[in-house]
Amino acid sequence: PLPAPPPPSPPPSQPPPSPPPPSPSPPSLPPSLPPFTPPPSPSSPPPSPPPTLSATLRQLTFWFDCRFGGCSDLDSFPTTGPVTEALLILGAVIGGALLLCVVAIVIHFRCRCHCTLGR
Repeated sequence: PLPAPPPPSPPPSQPPPSPPPPSPSPPSLPPSLPPFTPPPSPSSPPPSPPPTLSATLRQLTFWFDCRFGGCSDLDSFPTTGPVTEALLILGAVIGGALLLCVVAIVIHFRCRCHCTLGR
């Protein structure tokens, strides 16, 4: 049989850490100030929320009424921006192309059916 291992040696004794000495009195802090917020400048308006779909449609309606309805004062109504005008032009071009395609398809099938039935 193997001999028993020697007993573990006790760890070296260390004195317990002493607590830090209490400070005589905490330094007096200045009263807390609220965070600085710059005053709103009178020249900049408050940020407006993004326009909703109904507001955009109402703006387009006013613009078309003035442009094509003979409105005397075009500047009194809101005008569209360049993005909206570009979208309107793009929609008109795409809509016209789709309309031409539908007309061409209808004419093609009518002629084809007419020629087939005519024989």
